[in-house]
Amino acid sequence: MMHYNWDTLYLTELRQAAIISAMARAAAKYRLLILCCATFLSWHLSAQNAKLVYQPEYQIGAVGNIRLLEEREDGDIVRKFTVSEATLPVEFIHKSYSDGKLRRLIWHYESDVGTGNYTIEETKSTATGEWRKVGLYNYRNHLLENAKFYKGSGLVEERRYFYDGDGRVTEEHTIQPGDSLSGVESTTVIIEFRRPADDFVEAYLVDKDRAERLLARLQYDERGRILMEERFLEGRLDRRDAFRHDERGRLIEHVRYDSRELPIKHVNYNFSIDGTPQSVIHRDVHGMVLYGLSYSREKDGNTDITTVRNHRGQVSGTIETERQTDGALAFRREKFLLGEEEMVISYSEFDEKENWLRKQLSTYAGSSLKKQTVTTRFIRYFD
Repeated sequence: MMHYNWDTLYLTELRQAAIISAMARAAAKYRLLILCCATFLSWHLSAQNAKLVYQPEYQIGAVGNIRLLEEREDGDIVRKFTVSEATLPVEFIHKSYSDGKLRRLIWHYESDVGTGNYTIEETKSTATGEWRKVGLYNYRNHLLENAKFYKGSGLVEERRYFYDGDGRVTEEHTIQPGDSLSGVESTTVIIEFRRPADDFVEAYLVDKDRAERLLARLQYDERGRILMEERFLEGRLDRRDAFRHDERGRLIEHVRYDSRELPIKHVNYNFSIDGTPQSVIHRDVHGMVLYGLSYSREKDGNTDITTVRNHRGQVSGTIETERQTDGALAFRREKFLLGEEEMVISYSEFDEKENWLRKQLSTYAGSSLKKQTVTTRFIRYFD
């Protein structure tokens, strides 16, 4: 049987790290800005589908009614986002720092864009400057009908999705094509999503003889936020994650339990009354603090400084912003200690929406400059 990747169902460690990073940046601002994070399935889908249906997400990292965003690092393109006159995505390009390749998404719409029928083609750059297809996603009425994944010149996997009358996913069929030359037969894995109650979804693996095995159980609140996720192996509980949100919908607690129902991870996210992040604390099974960050802010005239400390009280970073007398953002500088090194990110140019236009990232080993990159942006907005 093929391996099924269940990472789309769960909050990964990388996502947790991203939350911490985002909180550190948000703590330095006068108000929290919602990033323009476009997600394919957010238009008409149930919130539950976003955890169950594959979605090639893309993040813009800027606010406002953006028409075109182009970002270059030392002159080379690292991000690009283009929107049509109908305010629909057309193209997204982003550099992957894991392999240095560019990833590109291109939307192909039917003549009547209002039907929600379109195809997204995903490609990656090659050493020869060409684009190699790695994915093709077909949508009908804004619902992902099938996703095809390619490696080299061949199709290696296809996922087909089925929905009920309310647009909630009910089945996923994952197909790996066979190879007649090597004698490998095609295989199909069927996942059924059942809802014993409005706030619960259960995922079952169903084999060709209709024997089934519980893989996962998810619980949501009335706003579609995850409250609990359980993973099962061979029918037994393997891991459970419990989440708690405040009245504003922000994640404030994440507890992970192992198969013995022991809390092996406990993370708290704390905010002030005005919504500014104050701390992130990681505890072990005994309640001892493993890692933590706390934020304190001081204001001196037009200058605002946020100090980031670890759980031992040691300074691990500072975020400094300065505004002009008319309130416009003049500059922002972020400093973070990375072991024996220091990373400094300086933003020196902004547009009227306070999106940065020039960023310089410098890494120091002691007092010696180790690496420096300059990133610039060109942004156009709809009127």
